[in-house]
This record gives sequence, C-alpha cells and structure tokens, in this order.
Amino acid sequence: MDLNRALWLLRGHTFPAAAFLASVAVGGCTMVSSNTCSKTSDVTGCVGASTGYSCTGSDAPQDSNLDLTCSSGHGEADGTTSYCCLDATVAICGANPDVACASGSIGYACTGAYAPPTYNTSLSCGAGTPQADGVTEYCCTTPTTTTCAVNSTVGCTSGAAGYSCTGSDTPQQSDTSLTCSAGVAGTAGATNYCCTGGTPCMTDSAVDCTGVVSAGVSGYSCTSGAPESANPALSCVQSPSGKTTQFCCSQNGICSLEASASTQCSGSTPNGYVCTGTAVPSGLTCGSTIAGTEGTLIYCCAK
Repeated sequence: MDLNRALWLLRGHTFPAAAFLASVAVGGCTMVSSNTCSKTSDVTGCVGASTGYSCTGSDAPQDSNLDLTCSSGHGEADGTTSYCCLDATVAICGANPDVACASGSIGYACTGAYAPPTYNTSLSCGAGTPQADGVTEYCCTTPTTTTCAVNSTVGCTSGAAGYSCTGSDTPQQSDTSLTCSAGVAGTAGATNYCCTGGTPCMTDSAVDCTGVVSAGVSGYSCTSGAPESANPALSCVQSPSGKTTQFCCSQNGICSLEASASTQCSGSTPNGYVCTGTAVPSGLTCGSTIAGTEGTLIYCCAK
C-alpha cells in the first residue's frame, strides 16, 4: 500500500484516537527482529497511527517486518535513518476523497478487518470493495435528521426492508444507496416503504429483545446476513421472536435467557442466562456462575 494513500486514512475525518492506541509508540525502543532498526518515539512528523523507526546502515524497518509500509528514510545528524511506518495488521479507517462515490456519499478506506461503522456507528455504508493494495473502500452516508425508521412490521417481500416515515420524509434522505417502493399509507399518519440496497442490517426498535439483558442491547433487522458481518465488534443472538431476520446485539457481548442453561440453576435464582464476551446480566440479582461452552458463562439469576 502506497504510504501517501495510507496517510489519507489518518487525516481529516479519522476515527477516535482510541482506535489507534495499539499502534502508537509510548516511549523507549523495541528492537525489530534482528536487523538494526528499532521502534522509537523520537522520530518527529509521524501522524495518526504511523510509528517512528530508527535504522543504521542500509537496513529499513520493512526488511524484517513485511506488514509495515514506510515512508522514505530521512537521514539524521547521528548517522541513523528515520522512517514513519504503518502496520497493515492494525485496523484503520478514514475518509478518503479518492474513493469514487455517488453524490451525497463520503468515501472511506480501511485496512484490517473492520468497516467504518465499527468506529462510527452513525455511518451507513455499502458493501466494501477490496483493492489490490489491501485497502477496502466504502461509500457511506451520515443519516440526516429524518422521521424515517426501519419498521419490521411493514409487509415487504423477501430481501426488502420496511420503513415508516412521517410528513414528506423518505428513507433515501438518510441513505442514498436505497431503492424504495412508492409510499403506502400506514398507521397514525405514517407512510410505509419497502426498500432494497443500503446497509443489509439496521437498528430496529420494533425487534423483540425480551430476555436479552445485556447493557446497551439494540434490535436489528436484516435483509441478508447478520449484523456481525458488517460490524465485527457486535455480539448478537437471534431475537426471541423467532424471526430469522431479527437480532439483538451489543458491543460488549450478549446475555440471553436460555432454557438449557436454566436446567443448571435452582433455588431463588432459577433462570439461566448465557453470556458472551464481557457481558453480565443487567438489572438482575444473580447467584452462581457456571462455565459454559465456547468460552461463555452461565449466570443463575432471579427474575
């Protein structure tokens, strides 16, 4: 990946600094492999997630670490050569005007496995387009103030998502990549639409998340796939409604009431909640904790 292209990821509308902490030098030197290059915070002019390296002789940082993409070397007074390098294994996303998008959309370029909504959940992005240099490009919109919301009760054919709007608003105002049917009168003065395209999974307050007790849980409706496909930071379970297109998700893991887990609980805490990640049951009084399968924990709780 060309460094100038990569540095677009670090300027303008870059994401919060917390997303880059893993790649920022914090002082001192760490030797890179067996060559003469070392990571150092003494190099000036390195921006965003790029890290400074100092080398002697003809060595360069990428000679021993092929995941690095580095600037041209700058000779220093002490005879060493300084570089600013990006690590391809660190996920970075940023606005990039070189990405060709339709009017009303903003281009983003990302390295690593994540997409722009991982860092900015207000973004609505289309499917990423992988590039030959390892960057994945996205076209995204930031929803404007609109009365439209996903409504899973709108009867749409398979592959289309239902929306309800009030007034003259339409779903395309907040996501220009949507293709929608003509509006049909709904309840309480709303207008309903069936739309395809856009983000395949969107938050939906109508999704039943009864029994999912993690903090920060949101309902999602999907026209294809699951919410984790677009945002790997999410942990999701299928909605208790039983609809295969509806999910309940949280970014810190998920806790859901499961009958199989409840068979391992008794007494005053008879309800078994299976939790993933760092999630714990929210708003409940719980007793014993039991190790579950695949790294999960079972909490026995009262209602």
